Amino acid sequence: MKHNNAIILAVLLFLLSAPATMCHTKSDLIRPHTTVVVVNKLDGERPLKVHCQSHDYDLGLRMLMPHQQLNWSFRNNIFENERFNCSMEWGGEGGGVHWFDIYDEHRDFERCTYCRWLIKQTGPCLCLYDRESCSHWKTPPPVHAAGENSKVRLGV
Repeated sequence: MKHNNAIILAVLLFLLSAPATMCHTKSDLIRPHTTVVVVNKLDGERPLKVHCQSHDYDLGLRMLMPHQQLNWSFRNNIFENERFNCSMEWGGEGGGVHWFDIYDEHRDFERCTYCRWLIKQTGPCLCLYDRESCSHWKTPPPVHAAGENSKVRLGV
């Protein structure tokens, strides 16, 4: 009986002290905060036009100079798959307009909460710890109308 009481006391002490020591709030555990970063790594020091949007948000058209980055943060939508697709355009060799789902909750939820993408002519590459996971460009995405109440924090 004394052994059981000691275990219960230890568990209660842990639960009472956990909120003060944890980095995440309860809402973070339910709907994690995600940051997406897009970096212009095109060869030849070319500028990159980027336009990213989801079903709810339109981040607008941005011009990224070489090595410049665009970043935004959001919480995953608990009712539907959060997805941001981006069109990317540059001139010169391999240029034109290219598309990619820069964040897809089904694909990315468990692999990154800080998703840093290097944009190259051959395709976008996600930085994962000590390696890059590169993808191919996609066919054009369907057009989504952005919602009026954007809760995405955008930074360039």
